[in-house]
Amino acid sequence: MREVPAQDKEAVKRSATCTRRYLVDISDFEPLAILKNGRLQGLAHDLTVELQNRLGCTFIETERSMPVGIENMSRGRSDIVLLGAEQSGYAKGGHFVRLYTNYREMLVAQSSHRPDWKIEDYLQDKKIKFAHLIGGWNMIDKEQEEQLLKEGRLLGTPGPEGAFHLLKAGRVQAVLFSGIVNSHHIAKLKMEKMVARVEDPSVRVEIGAFISKRRVNQQERQLLEKAFDEMKKDGSFLRIFSKYVSPEEARHRMESK
Repeated sequence: MREVPAQDKEAVKRSATCTRRYLVDISDFEPLAILKNGRLQGLAHDLTVELQNRLGCTFIETERSMPVGIENMSRGRSDIVLLGAEQSGYAKGGHFVRLYTNYREMLVAQSSHRPDWKIEDYLQDKKIKFAHLIGGWNMIDKEQEEQLLKEGRLLGTPGPEGAFHLLKAGRVQAVLFSGIVNSHHIAKLKMEKMVARVEDPSVRVEIGAFISKRRVNQQERQLLEKAFDEMKKDGSFLRIFSKYVSPEEARHRMESK
């Protein structure tokens, strides 16, 4: 658990008039949260800092696995979650604020890759085992998920890195994550020559913040929503997002439906 310090003089001034302490759960996997030399970085952390600067309130952030984060939001133990999918379990306890879009994507081991195959072809191939994020939006529907579990072809991990290590070790042949997470871990684990990307841009999943229905009142929620909206309008979100994907990709993912 870390208190986010004010980053500029104006934020310090605003903090004198704001006594609210927001508990922020941030997804504990890269590139949303990156622990480097004992200091927290990453997309979710940078957004927390930006909220601190704009509102001047105290923000206390804690890295959480998705299952724990979902439980905290449902039970009223957190005020904000950064970041989650609109269709995920966070929706039960939180109001969703869209920030960008992910598209359906699968990474396949080169040894199992077929250039003319689509995602559905891999899902139907009994030789292909998958890894995905427990509690996440898995790029497959519920019926497909149940079928893969029944066939013993789907392994859940609390974070992406575990799934990518399974893929690298050959224990699974494919992983089901978003493009941002895929790009980061391919580079980090030096897997550029080991995997192929299979994309389906027709399937969208919206990604953003969740604001607690139980702990955050309407006025506070409106202030937070306004801050996120202003970040997108004045270019601050694009600047932050572009640290983790190219500016072109960031702009594309920020486009609304």
